[in-house]
Amino acid sequence: MKVVFISDIHITDATDPFYGALLTMIESEIGSGDRLVLAGDIFDFLVGYQPSLVEQYRSFFELLRKKVNVGAEIYYIEGNHDFHLESTLRSIPGIHLEKSEIEIRTPLHRLYVAHGDLVDRQDYGYLALRTFFRSPFIRLTASALPERAVNWIGTRSSRASQLKNPRNPGPRSEGRMERTRKIFRDFSEAKSTEGFDAVVLGHCHDDHTFTFRE
Repeated sequence: MKVVFISDIHITDATDPFYGALLTMIESEIGSGDRLVLAGDIFDFLVGYQPSLVEQYRSFFELLRKKVNVGAEIYYIEGNHDFHLESTLRSIPGIHLEKSEIEIRTPLHRLYVAHGDLVDRQDYGYLALRTFFRSPFIRLTASALPERAVNWIGTRSSRASQLKNPRNPGPRSEGRMERTRKIFRDFSEAKSTEGFDAVVLGHCHDDHTFTFRE
């Protein structure tokens, strides 16, 4: 039994190379008894039920259904680019949709997994915006507006977000990254004192591993 974590690949459309790589990885790596945790921002924009996007990513949703049917356990933690997904995932019985965080237990380990956008409690602007976008009002608005309008808003919002946090970050302000790493490290250390053997976080687009003393 293996546990696989995927986060923040920000697939833009079905021609995105990351999309094909995701399908290949899930097909080859996830089998009966395995666990797959999709930890948010799998898509660059997927909010509510959008028929055209569900159709565009049909291979992905059919693959998840296939893996659930053969005995894999799949969790989808909503991110800040893909949320209000209840209707989208309703057709896949057995998939676990989570709003921000989960605890995974194996015979030997206790794991904490989150998208990570709630880690920085001093990012007040983002936290307020997150609360607004996750509200029932936005859920109803997204379902009431024409899909073209929702996509227009989402595309522009995603572009602005990518300028601040690109998928492939490259050089960034070292001061900003050090601050982010400290916040995420402190959060992870706090979780380790709660008895978690490992902490998995996305959102910050930083490839960094923390090692704690036993």
